[in-house]
Amino acid sequence: MVASGQRAGRTRKTQAHIRIWSTESLLTLYVFGMGEFEVGVSAVAFSQLNGGSYVLAVDDGRERILSVWQWQWGHLLGKVAPSRTIVTSLQFEQDGDVVTADSDGFITIYSVDSNGAYFVRMEFEAHNKGISSLVMLSEGTLLSGGEKDRKIIAWDSLQNYKKITETKLNENVGGVRTIYPQRPGRNDGNIYVGTIKNNVLEGSLQRRFNQVR
Repeated sequence: MVASGQRAGRTRKTQAHIRIWSTESLLTLYVFGMGEFEVGVSAVAFSQLNGGSYVLAVDDGRERILSVWQWQWGHLLGKVAPSRTIVTSLQFEQDGDVVTADSDGFITIYSVDSNGAYFVRMEFEAHNKGISSLVMLSEGTLLSGGEKDRKIIAWDSLQNYKKITETKLNENVGGVRTIYPQRPGRNDGNIYVGTIKNNVLEGSLQRRFNQVR
């Protein structure tokens, strides 16, 4: 399944919302969030907790509200205004906490209290300027990619986000646009990287990256 965010149209029938799609039939399975988003949905992510039954979303409105949904029933579980205004990427931790990246190069971790309210657990500067991509690997390693500094950095989410290692892409291939595991669910560290110069690379932080196209 795939989650996508829809921008609002000009009528009440075209309000911003989230859709869950079948990748096999391309049919819409669920629609939720009508009336909750100001302008549109700029980013979405499935949880690793509970078999992906939660969806995290960023409102593209003025306050950039983060919200967590139980998508099968369309239930809003919680929301929070981020400490920084332009959220560029987001992921769930394995325990359900929320990880966001922003255009200033910071990563912010949100936890939830006993009343269901989200709060900032920690925040740190990860890159020089904007972070374009976050990927939480199955063993708890967070990968972050920088568009300006061309770095891919691995962080240990189980050790308070201690930096594990980093690599820097060559200037000729461009900065990081997106990161995706080659074999989701496996712990081999191999990833695909899309760049701002329309290159696709494959490799890992333990070996060099090779151009796919």
